[in-house]
Amino acid sequence: MHTMQPTDWSIASSSFKAQKNAPRRAGYKERLGTLKRFEHGLRKWRPRLQDAVAADLRRQPLETDMAEFLALFAALGYARRRLKKWMRPKCVRSSFVVMGTKSKIIYEPKGVVLVISPWNYPINLTLMPVLDALAAGNRVIVKPSELTPKTSDTLRDFIADTFDPLEVHAFVGGREVSSELLALPFDHIMFTGSPGVGKVVMEAASKHLTPVTLELGGKSPVFVDKNCDIKTAAEKVMWSKRLNSGQTCLAPDYLLVDRAIEKKFFEELKAASARFQIGMQPVINERHYDRVQKALQESVRQGASIELGGEANLKTQEMGLTVLNRVKHEHPIMAEEIFGPVLPVMLYDDVQEAIDYVNRGDKPLSLYVFSRGRAYIDRILANTSSGGVCVNDSMIHFANPNLPFGGIGVSGMGAYHGHFGFLTFSHQKAVVTRGWFDPAKFLYPPYRPVISKFFARLLGPRS
Repeated sequence: MHTMQPTDWSIASSSFKAQKNAPRRAGYKERLGTLKRFEHGLRKWRPRLQDAVAADLRRQPLETDMAEFLALFAALGYARRRLKKWMRPKCVRSSFVVMGTKSKIIYEPKGVVLVISPWNYPINLTLMPVLDALAAGNRVIVKPSELTPKTSDTLRDFIADTFDPLEVHAFVGGREVSSELLALPFDHIMFTGSPGVGKVVMEAASKHLTPVTLELGGKSPVFVDKNCDIKTAAEKVMWSKRLNSGQTCLAPDYLLVDRAIEKKFFEELKAASARFQIGMQPVINERHYDRVQKALQESVRQGASIELGGEANLKTQEMGLTVLNRVKHEHPIMAEEIFGPVLPVMLYDDVQEAIDYVNRGDKPLSLYVFSRGRAYIDRILANTSSGGVCVNDSMIHFANPNLPFGGIGVSGMGAYHGHFGFLTFSHQKAVVTRGWFDPAKFLYPPYRPVISKFFARLLGPRS
């Protein structure tokens, strides 16, 4: 594990002050040039980053391309093509109260942004907010996760090779590094991780009244209607749960399945597992392995049944992708976000039961619906709240830069990606310019009777 020595902390503090005090160079050409260097550097460093992720997470390079780089490169191209439009001041109509003026919104950088990223998608969830912050003209300090040390070291080296230290600077280390960075008066903080740590980040930010964007995850439910394409639903669920061993903030956390299709749905889950050749799934470390295994085994002891998987290897910290049936709310597997290769299934007879169950818990980061029925889909959309929704698919909303990505309630606050990320990291400054016509002069004291009559007609007489 990395630790930050006192001399390193002096460097971090000095880096922050240097970024804070550096002359602003946030014009269109400067920002565009930064984004181009970002993309060029990312292509250059992609093989080394793939190897680092493989060492930390035991993930194949192809899956790292799909899970990390694909959306990131798409977002870089999207931002470069639209940056000039995003930066352009937005003229707005002036109201009657301020007649004779012109009004506009100017998008200016907030300043220095801190990005604290997680271990599960260490490239994408580190660099996507960096991209948005740079597009908005900010300077950035990055703190990647200590749980993926090789990837964090490689990210630090990539950043040092690609950016000027006054643009982006990275520091690696554990909690003590995060604590020291959080003590600084940043202009915005972006944190991705657990709700518990999110509270710590928010508390630290409150001391400087620093705005925060929190992406925190949660137990994302999947509604499976009896009137759905069962094979497709099973494939989508198994694919997204297999990805990164279920260690995804957007992963389906549990299924709500119509009892009428119970047998057929489990058959299709098993068939999908066989087609995808889903084997043992690596878990990030022993602590997380023990946590998931304990919840799984205790839930089985309390009455849940294993329909698929169940294999485990403590020595390699691997688990079979395990599907549990007959799960109840009080089972330990339902107590918190699983963040591992276990998929609980709860059966319902009436969809309102399932809706009520979801609404009794915290608002999830994502919610998934599989159905051919428009009324069924609309009912769930109208009666549940979540950060985002996919209908007849899973997790793909993350990859659309035209959509905001973020949570609600315990699953997070604020959003980023594309224009929404640009707005998150920009201060929207209101500018009003008075023209030659100035009716406000008629309101200067001493007030004439005609002014009282005017307001009485406009607002109504005093009662």
